[in-house]
Amino acid sequence: MNERDILLRLQKPLKLSTAATLQRHPAGEVNHVFQLQDVHLNAAVKWLGEDSFSGVNRRSQFDLQQQLAALGVAPLPLWLSHDETLWVEAWVEDTPSTHSAEQSNQNKGEVSPATLASVLAYIHGVSVEAEPLHLVNRWRHYINVAQLPEGSELLKRAQGLEAQVIESEARPGDKVLCHNDLLKGHVLFARCQPPLLIDWEYAAMGNRYFDLASCCSINQLSEKESKTLVTGYANILGINPDYAFAQYQTHLAIVHVTDSLWRCAMNRTR
Repeated sequence: MNERDILLRLQKPLKLSTAATLQRHPAGEVNHVFQLQDVHLNAAVKWLGEDSFSGVNRRSQFDLQQQLAALGVAPLPLWLSHDETLWVEAWVEDTPSTHSAEQSNQNKGEVSPATLASVLAYIHGVSVEAEPLHLVNRWRHYINVAQLPEGSELLKRAQGLEAQVIESEARPGDKVLCHNDLLKGHVLFARCQPPLLIDWEYAAMGNRYFDLASCCSINQLSEKESKTLVTGYANILGINPDYAFAQYQTHLAIVHVTDSLWRCAMNRTR
């Protein structure tokens, strides 16, 4: 969908003026992101129409992000289209004009493993009502979409880990709010309390170590950097660092299977 068509769809629900403009911004592999500017509105618009594989419940995520915005950890969601292909939320400028130069992460390389550890520790302590991750169900959805053949190596790996995943998600002490997609670029103001993060679409209640492993994997951290992150996280929360790192290593295999299944499903729909 092009910018003109998106503006036409947004005009009535958002009461846009004729001065409204839409500018494309860099985004991920699936969704498209635009900045919408009007007389009294500065918003981020996400075109989600090319995601026919993830199985994300957008309405549920919209409700969750409203809770998170009230706590100051996410931009305020403003509108979601009936068909869930257009999402609008408040635009957050990652500049010193809205936060101090010390707080702003203009260079994403400044988001160190230690900083990611403190952000994750904070998010995992947030109290909200969120849907459980149910990772095995997501795996099965990806497998169906990808039409993986019986006997495929990836299918065998997933089936071999199912019991372990179910057990890990059942541990009450490790069940926390997880972002599940914490790229450095999704951390806008890491040094704030609370930190401000974007792209919460995969957030859910899940195992804390899955979120740690996911963060290390998606940011392509080295083993040394990953250990710094996990150890820092453990020290903040008073967890034995050796235990935490062992759990991280266990969940890293789960993260790799999740990412592989996600990519297979995405590629099948393209």
